[in-house]
Amino acid sequence: MTILIILLVNIFTKGFIKSISILIGLIIGTVIAASMGLVDFSPVAAAPVVHVPTSFYFGMPKFELSSIIMMCIIATVSMVESTGVYLALSDITKDPIDSTRLRNGYRAEGMAVLLGGLFNTFSYTGFSQNVGLVKLSGIKKRLPIYYTAGFLVLLGLLPKFGALAQIIPSPQYLVVLC
Repeated sequence: MTILIILLVNIFTKGFIKSISILIGLIIGTVIAASMGLVDFSPVAAAPVVHVPTSFYFGMPKFELSSIIMMCIIATVSMVESTGVYLALSDITKDPIDSTRLRNGYRAEGMAVLLGGLFNTFSYTGFSQNVGLVKLSGIKKRLPIYYTAGFLVLLGLLPKFGALAQIIPSPQYLVVLC
């Protein structure tokens, strides 16, 4: 049902509505599933209203030589990928990039990795799909990115919104008996 809704929205709409067809399909599909009693709202009820992450929730870090060497290799690969992302964004936005801006990008990613480690999440890097997003959306200014980042931080502090993703039911398959 959800796939059918997504396809119909893609076929019969244009612009912004078409670009959020997957979201529309998930919402309508979940509403239909809820009307059939297939949605469990207990994760939303159980989630706290506000939650501030606890640093080092899983314990203090341990420094082992093998892990340090592995993370240095991963960081180098990540830095090469990020360089490609920065250069591609520079081409798309027609905003020249120099060594100072590259260095600042590396520093920002280093800070994000550090904060990720402090607050029990994964390492962050410049993802290449963001280059495609900039190209497809045509948004080349930083201000919408700042608003989006603030909005995502706010959502991250409100677990009830995260719990909404948990209520989307698993796909149900029709079994046709012949």
